[in-house]
Amino acid sequence: MNTSEVKCTQKAKTYAAVKKAWGKANKVHKNGDYRSYAWKNGKTSISFVTDKKGKRMGDIVINIQNKKATLCGIKVGMSKKQALQKLRKQFGKKNVSDTKNQILVKMGPFDPMTFNLKSGKISSIYFWHS
Repeated sequence: MNTSEVKCTQKAKTYAAVKKAWGKANKVHKNGDYRSYAWKNGKTSISFVTDKKGKRMGDIVINIQNKKATLCGIKVGMSKKQALQKLRKQFGKKNVSDTKNQILVKMGPFDPMTFNLKSGKISSIYFWHS
């Protein structure tokens, strides 16, 4: 997996699109008409399921806990202030909320994108979408 921007992966519709950004999956599990793929590099991982043709179906999970990847230009270690500025610019002020320990970005009816904070800096990033 290379350390490229994960932004392209959020909306990725096919295995080929994610493979282009992250390289070949570390784990592939075939189950009838479905394939599940997982990429892992240190404490950073991504996983999702496709049909036989490689088209994404169902969930995609992105979990970043080190500086090897970014999501929407945000990376582990970035200051809360800088992350808020970037996220509000991309998603609008009313879609981005924050507390002392977390920044949440509303993604329509789906679970929010979560940026966890420790000592005023991004400590981990989590994104789940179905």
